[in-house]
Amino acid sequence: MADRFKFAEVRQEVIEMLKKDLLGPSSENEILNQNPRFEYIVGMLAPQTSENDSNEQEVDGDASFEGDADYTAGEDDDNEPVFTNRFKTPSSIGISFYLESSTKSFNVDVTWGDYTKASDKTTNKEGKKVDVSTYTRHPQKETIVIDLQEFSKNKEYPLVCDSNVIIYISKIGLKQGYTLVTAYVINKRKNPESDIAGMMFQVNLRAYSQDKMDIFVAEHICRKILAVDEFYFAQRPILGRGRGCAATWKANKNGRASEIVSTFIPEYEFPGVSAALEGFDPFFFSMRTLSVAKKKDDIITRLNVLADSYEDWIQKKLAHDSKMDDAKFKKEIGDTVINKCIEALGRIRAGIQLLVEDDISFDAFCFMNRSMILQRNIMNFAKKHGAGIECSFRDFVDPRNPSNNFGWRPFQIAFILMNLKGI
Repeated sequence: MADRFKFAEVRQEVIEMLKKDLLGPSSENEILNQNPRFEYIVGMLAPQTSENDSNEQEVDGDASFEGDADYTAGEDDDNEPVFTNRFKTPSSIGISFYLESSTKSFNVDVTWGDYTKASDKTTNKEGKKVDVSTYTRHPQKETIVIDLQEFSKNKEYPLVCDSNVIIYISKIGLKQGYTLVTAYVINKRKNPESDIAGMMFQVNLRAYSQDKMDIFVAEHICRKILAVDEFYFAQRPILGRGRGCAATWKANKNGRASEIVSTFIPEYEFPGVSAALEGFDPFFFSMRTLSVAKKKDDIITRLNVLADSYEDWIQKKLAHDSKMDDAKFKKEIGDTVINKCIEALGRIRAGIQLLVEDDISFDAFCFMNRSMILQRNIMNFAKKHGAGIECSFRDFVDPRNPSNNFGWRPFQIAFILMNLKGI
C-alpha cells in the first residue's frame, strides 16, 4: 500500500512538471526571453477569425439533442470546438456537465494570462550591449454567476475585464429531471497589435457551486438507459467532458462533485483492470498441469470449474442486477448483453466437450501447453544467459522448482476454449 501512495506522489510530480513545461506559467508574473507561443504548446486560444467559426457549429450540435434522455455529452455528437485546420490554434474551449433541473445557478471562473512584449538591453558574451525582447505575463481572472432561469437555451456573458472574451453557456433539458450544461470561453479579440496581443495563454475554466454543494451529477445517474459498457463493468463515474480540452473533478461516493475544471494535461486516473478471479490461484490453470495427458480427468474438471464460474457470474452480476427490473433497460441493453455472454459460455462448454470426446484435440491441447511452458522456460534462460550470467538450461526446466511453472489467466484459457470448436 505504501508503494502505491509513493507511485501516486511521483505520478503527480511528473504531471506538475509537464504542466509547467507544456502549459506554463512558471510563476504568476513570469518574464520570458522567448515568445510564449513557442515557449508553450497547449492552453492557448487565438482570436476567432469569423462569426461562423467554432461556436455556431457547436450550438447547432447542442440544439439537435434537446429532450433526448439517452444523450451522452461528447460520445457521438459533433459538439466540439471545431476549426477547419486541426493544426490551427483553437479560439474556444469548454466543459460539459449535468445538473439537476432544479438547480438555479452556479459559478464559472475563467483565468488566463496575457503577455506583453518589451525591449531591453543586456550584455552578451563579448561584453557588448544588445537589444533583447522580453515577454511579461499579466494574470487575468473573472467570476461569473450563471443564473439558469434567465435563459431557455443559451446566453453569452462578455467579461468585464475584457468584453472581447465571451463566456457562452448552453443548456439542454433531459427527460429524467436533469440538464446538460456546456460552458465555453471564446476569444473574440479583434485587430491585435501583435502576434501575442490577441492570444490568451494558460486558459482555464472552473464551474462550481456557490455554496460548495455537490451539484454536478455523474452521467450514468442522469441517463435511465445505461451504455452497454456501464452494464458490463463497474465504471468510475464520469462527471464532465472537455470540449477541445480535458475535464477533471473530485467525485464523492454518490457520483457527485462540487466542481468541474478544464485541463490540458489529462490527469484523471482509471484503476488498472485485474485479470485475477476469486477462487483461482495463479497456478490453477498451470501450463505444466494442463500439458500432462494422463491427468485428463483433472484437466477437464479444472476447465469445467471455469465455465461454471462464468455461468455463476452471468446470473449473479447480470441477470439478477436490479437494473434488469426496468423493462426498457432489460429490452434495450440487458437482454442483449446477457445473450452475448450466454453465447460465449456455450462456446466455452463446446470447447471443453470437444476435449472430452476427441482424443486428437485433447492431445493437441496438451501439446500446446507443453510448447507454451517450454517457450517461457527458454525465454527466462535466454534473459539470464544473455546478461552474461552463467547458468544451465536444466535449472529452468526442472519441474520441482516452482519458479519454472506458469499459469494461464482465466480469460486466456476461456478464449482458447471458445475457439476450439471452430478450429
